Amino acid sequence: MKHNINLLLVVFLFAASALCAQNKPTIAVLGLDPAGISKSEAQVLSNRIRSLLVNTSYFRVLERANMESILTEQGFQQSGCTSDDCLVEAGQLLGVQKMLAGSVGKFGTVYTIELRIIDVESGKIESSSSYDYRGEMENLLLEGAPVALTGLIQKDRAAAASGNALYGYLLVETDVAEADIVVDGQPTAKGQSGLLRLPTGTHRLTVRHEFYIPFDDEVTLTTGDTLIRRLQLMHAQGFLTLHGEPDKADYQVAGLTGKVSGSGRLRIPAGNHALEVFSPYYYPFEQELFIKGDTTVAVHFDLINGTSDLQNRQDWHQRLLWGSVASAGLTIAAALLANMYYGKYKAAETSNQAADYKNLTQTFDQATKILSGITVTFSIVTLWNWIKTNNLKKELHVPR
Repeated sequence: MKHNINLLLVVFLFAASALCAQNKPTIAVLGLDPAGISKSEAQVLSNRIRSLLVNTSYFRVLERANMESILTEQGFQQSGCTSDDCLVEAGQLLGVQKMLAGSVGKFGTVYTIELRIIDVESGKIESSSSYDYRGEMENLLLEGAPVALTGLIQKDRAAAASGNALYGYLLVETDVAEADIVVDGQPTAKGQSGLLRLPTGTHRLTVRHEFYIPFDDEVTLTTGDTLIRRLQLMHAQGFLTLHGEPDKADYQVAGLTGKVSGSGRLRIPAGNHALEVFSPYYYPFEQELFIKGDTTVAVHFDLINGTSDLQNRQDWHQRLLWGSVASAGLTIAAALLANMYYGKYKAAETSNQAADYKNLTQTFDQATKILSGITVTFSIVTLWNWIKTNNLKKELHVPR
């Protein structure tokens, strides 16, 4: 699949230098003639070829909707238009300089795509290309169409560039999207250069990025050929030194961990990194680092002891816990008393003491409701404080 993508990329970029031309030829793409496959499948391939052709920027491609509208108005029937004379007539009606047509079919287990470009004025075939494939039909879309179109454009460019015999082409690809590509001291692009049209001979190619080791070399171009350089840049290395208290603290940075004491000078890949220094019962030290190649960054830290904060939080939690237990106990006691006096009230319902028992029942029942609310509040605050205490333990790296 990588091979397929690279082929498609070459198709897109191969004609990019044509942007320098003042007049790009106009072209229309007629639907591929199907043989052994359905019309809808042939139409999908035709649309893919049209899209790839647009992306090359080598031609000015007539939109499909405009093409069909013009031909319909002129009463022109596209179906069955496969002869060169018919294609020339269609191109004249459309007012384009070139027509791209072809066929797609299946013979046994082999799929084939054939493409050709016809000059409308002369009626001659300027270039043609074909692609044969044995396998799944889907690969006609993924590989067949790009490869066939690549061959077609290469031949067309070769014919058009016959008078430019003193130029070659350079394509540079890197694995770092932000890397600067410089040719003969002139910045040209970042990450990928596109197809560069350069005079035949030796050129200085430099690729650089602040986090990678620079690439610097000479490239030699020969007439009419394309040189492709795919580069994998190597990470540059910087250095980090750590100093502070406590010196037995642990550090973590760029996948490295260890004790600050005796760490010496750490070799770190150039780039942006997050540094954390931590020790049990101390608040951690965190800092964003920007490290360049062959440079040393010195970091000093002074961790703050969090033992007293943790102790205060734990003491507060203990008080809240006891308050919750006490409130719950009082709630239960009030509920029991309310139940007891209610029983006495029912037993002495006709005596003189009934009114007193009723008042006591109501009093303790109201006290139960109030104490229940207090108990719930204590429980919520206790839970909240327990969560905060555990979070603080994690922050202070308290051993379990």
